[in-house]
Amino acid sequence: MKKSYKNNNQVVRIVEAETFNSRLDRLFSYFDKLPTFIEKGKYNNKDPRNNVQAIITRPEGNYFVKEWYFGHNIVTIDGNTYYAKKAAGATPATNENFLTGRFQLSNPTTQNPPLNTHTWDNFDSAVAGNNAAGTGAAIATSIKTYFTGYPLQGTDADADNTGDGATVTAYSAQWTTTDFNATGIKNGAIHDNASPVNATKLLTHFAITSFDKTASDTLKMFVNHTFLGQ
Repeated sequence: MKKSYKNNNQVVRIVEAETFNSRLDRLFSYFDKLPTFIEKGKYNNKDPRNNVQAIITRPEGNYFVKEWYFGHNIVTIDGNTYYAKKAAGATPATNENFLTGRFQLSNPTTQNPPLNTHTWDNFDSAVAGNNAAGTGAAIATSIKTYFTGYPLQGTDADADNTGDGATVTAYSAQWTTTDFNATGIKNGAIHDNASPVNATKLLTHFAITSFDKTASDTLKMFVNHTFLGQ
């Protein structure tokens, strides 16, 4: 049990649907099942700390139950350019200021494999093609600016973010029950445009274990980018 709230004169508690060890096992199981190679001769070097976490909180009687879903993300070429410019004190180009970015989610029929060359048109593809697999455009009502205090570097005060660290930049967004509802959410992206168009750049494109958000659920997401020397 994590917290207690008064709601309509009843005590409402938040409980985890799984133990911490169960969530950790599922996280590493997810990464264990990733393919060893992205393509012929190209090793799939996914770092588990470069992770995506979605936490759905739903009511069940006098309890709120938290369910976790995990995924991986890839920083795009435009995202790498942004990081390089910020590290050198340069000003990011127009449509590349991810310091004040937005999350957006999609629910394609088949999960859209993230590539570092992706821009908005690859993410928001309503038909097969543009490196998108299957139908399902971006969920328009899922666009959400970062939660207060993000992005942040180092230790995250929110204990739900298990991917924080000294060399990690964390991004987060939170959705209320009324923000949007959708089934089969499998992909997401971070961009900096309130009204994205085909050429809108992405900081990252991510894939995640499919989940639903109903009108009774709240949603919290974290995307962590880990910087490691080679």
